[in-house]
Amino acid sequence: MYQIKNRVPDALKLYKKIIEIKPQDPLYYLNIGILSTRLKQVDNAETAFLKAIAVAPKSSIGYRELAQLYLKTGTRLAVARELAEKAVTLEAIAINYFVLSWACDVNGDSANGLKAIEKAIQLEPNNLKYKKIYEHIKKKN
Repeated sequence: MYQIKNRVPDALKLYKKIIEIKPQDPLYYLNIGILSTRLKQVDNAETAFLKAIAVAPKSSIGYRELAQLYLKTGTRLAVARELAEKAVTLEAIAINYFVLSWACDVNGDSANGLKAIEKAIQLEPNNLKYKKIYEHIKKKN
């Protein structure tokens, strides 16, 4: 309800209380990370995503979200690529390929960025965002 009403700080406090009760549920850490990102609390977001990975190392979402955090903030770009690659390895879904494409591109590897976004488009052919990214990267090659 807090999230729906855009009461992000209140939602964040609630999730922090919930993880005291359910510390092994990665969903709550992911939500803390996402909300912290919205509040520009990068360190808190990073910690939450790392905890989500530690709690659920075989789930791709923690790796993907942490990679996106690094890409959005322009930090640890090589690590972002490694995280995106791990996400794709764990789960070959379109959004993971999209993040990998982004990570490859910002690390100067537009050829592999193009391959990754092509795979994302194969998996979700109607996604206009992916098609725009494809055209953007293709212009670089």
